[in-house]
Amino acid sequence: MAAVRESTAKNSSAGRQDKKKVRNAVLAVFLLLLVSGAAGAGFWGVRKLLFDANPRFLLREIRVNGSGYWKDHAGDLAEKIGLKKGTNLFALDVKKIRKDLARVPNVENSFIYRILPDTLIIRVTERVPRAFLSRENSPLVADGNAVVMPRSQSMRSYARLPVIMDVSLRGIKSGDSFEKIKPAMELIMTAVRDYPDITIYRISLRDPKKLHVYLKYKYNRFNIHHLVLPVRNRGMKFMLMAYQSAVINAHRIGETRNNYDLSYDGKCVIR
Repeated sequence: MAAVRESTAKNSSAGRQDKKKVRNAVLAVFLLLLVSGAAGAGFWGVRKLLFDANPRFLLREIRVNGSGYWKDHAGDLAEKIGLKKGTNLFALDVKKIRKDLARVPNVENSFIYRILPDTLIIRVTERVPRAFLSRENSPLVADGNAVVMPRSQSMRSYARLPVIMDVSLRGIKSGDSFEKIKPAMELIMTAVRDYPDITIYRISLRDPKKLHVYLKYKYNRFNIHHLVLPVRNRGMKFMLMAYQSAVINAHRIGETRNNYDLSYDGKCVIR
């Protein structure tokens, strides 16, 4: 009987010890969380004091690095995206700035850097204009991906570029991707990349199924050719290769006619 009582007493004592351990563990976790929260709040307060609310880190200078229009118009770019001097550098939302820059028609890519204590660097890659739209003195140009942008805010804005003619600009705004001119832009970019001896002056879109291209080859300094090719066929690279072969052969035999028609399944007919 005494053994039973002794066993019961031991079990009761062990149970009290287990409960005490649990209480101590819970208390330790609570204290740890409390200390962590206080440390976090303290860190946040110190960070805010040292960085976010520090008047030494106010934005005073905005620089634009690049090789295009915005390099010399940093203030205009900052105004366009709503970036104001006097804002704390660490309070700036860099992701939002990049999104705002992406909406600027002639900005293709951008990177943002902070330079302490007071400078923000914006490095932009600008879209390169490849064609005038509608007429040579048009206020709108397009890049190789048919993105429309204002001529006045584009690099090389007064360089000699091909003109995409007979196209309506009604409803077209800067920043739009202009689907109708994509075949013409594909032809222009193919010539730029692969055929430096070909100079394109004008492309007419008056025929929805064909491109009427006015261009010259290096042999013909004063003789502009009229090239007709289908919009959808074997690709612009094949078309320009066929045109180049025809021009070289025509030059060899003394052919002087100016009309080259590739709308017959890629075969070139000279008229």
